[in-house]
Amino acid sequence: MTRVLSFVAALSIVAAVPLVAPSARAQVSDADRNAARDLYNEGWSLQQAGRYNEALDRYQRSIAVFPAPTTAFRVAQCKEALGKLVEAAEDLRAITHAALPPNAPQAFVTAQRDAATELASVEPRIPKVTINVNPPGVQGLVVTIDGATMPNALVGVPRPVDPGTHTITAGAPGYGTAQQRVEVHERQTPIPEVTLTLQAGATTYNPNGGYSTGGYGNGGYTSGGYQAGGYNPYGQWIPPRRRPEGPRTALLLGVDVAAVVPTGSFGTSGSGNDGDLNHDLGSVGVGVGGEVGLRFARFVYIGAVVQPSFFTDSNNKSAFAMSVAGILGFMTNPEGLGFYGEIGGGIRYFEGEKNATSGSPQSANATGEDVILGIGLQFKAGSFRFIPKFEVEFGPHDDNLIGDIGSFHAFINLALSGYWELPLGVQHAPPPPPETPAPASPAE
Repeated sequence: MTRVLSFVAALSIVAAVPLVAPSARAQVSDADRNAARDLYNEGWSLQQAGRYNEALDRYQRSIAVFPAPTTAFRVAQCKEALGKLVEAAEDLRAITHAALPPNAPQAFVTAQRDAATELASVEPRIPKVTINVNPPGVQGLVVTIDGATMPNALVGVPRPVDPGTHTITAGAPGYGTAQQRVEVHERQTPIPEVTLTLQAGATTYNPNGGYSTGGYGNGGYTSGGYQAGGYNPYGQWIPPRRRPEGPRTALLLGVDVAAVVPTGSFGTSGSGNDGDLNHDLGSVGVGVGGEVGLRFARFVYIGAVVQPSFFTDSNNKSAFAMSVAGILGFMTNPEGLGFYGEIGGGIRYFEGEKNATSGSPQSANATGEDVILGIGLQFKAGSFRFIPKFEVEFGPHDDNLIGDIGSFHAFINLALSGYWELPLGVQHAPPPPPETPAPASPAE
């Protein structure tokens, strides 16, 4: 498929008669239909293997023989995977608005419905850029993006572009050329602006050289008018620098390991039964816990964590603490390195020997509320996410010793959390198995 409009026209021709009628079969021979089906199936295998350029070639060959919504939908998916979001959106829009005959195969209907769903997810990802030229109103102005001419009516207004780095050039007779590179990202806000200033009397701009004419078939869809990267002077495609967006919702199963520093007062009383956690639980303990949570809206995390901590007290005896809490976290850049912050609350239990100001040590335990504040970094490696963070957990507590009154505790955690992340996003259904290829093939 070299142009979206050609696909719409071809699909309209096919839709004008029943797809199973002899007249429709006369337009495409059985041998050609079988060849188109084989190309589609080969393209699907390549797409599943992540070889999107090769898959796109097979799908486009197939749709040139038999223009079907099923194949057009796969073409759009491959373009999306290659970073050609603008072109993918146009393809999806053409599929969504194409008229299908009443007796169209269910696979065609499903492809049209899936295209509408995919379009709704692709459109918000497409960034825009505003290109300004000074002085305004220059006669004979030519503005190009990656070598493809842009209509002058779009100067000064936001224009959709694919994610990646783009080279923008402007020139006019009697003026020199001005050029600037801009890098844009998916969902980028605010819309970036590029201002090109033309210098009168500089090296004269040649309106007949160095620029393509743009439009469909010449600098448009087939020549890179809406490409994510660009074509170099030798016609070689330069891929965009982009990071694919991951699933918006995922289940996280994690393990927390932390160095735990207790501080605060264990308990006080007028009878002299007092002490502090630094003395009674030891200066540093080790915490090992488990966590389960859900990441949603890409950036927000909610989870529950259980973390036991182990200490050696001042009498060289074992001491213990346990925290059970809920966490609300926020992360930036979920597909790469970003900031992580959290707030939470729960309960804490701890026990050990308490040294009184007078008398022998006494066994004691305490229970209280915990408020949790944390800050750190997060990064993803494959299916795993890691969050090194600094946490402070604090709150009031009461111990079990007669005569003690309530007091305050605080624990400082230097933690590393590791998660296995299981995506929960909607996945595209694979085509039917080989023994029943008719619903998913382009030639039915």
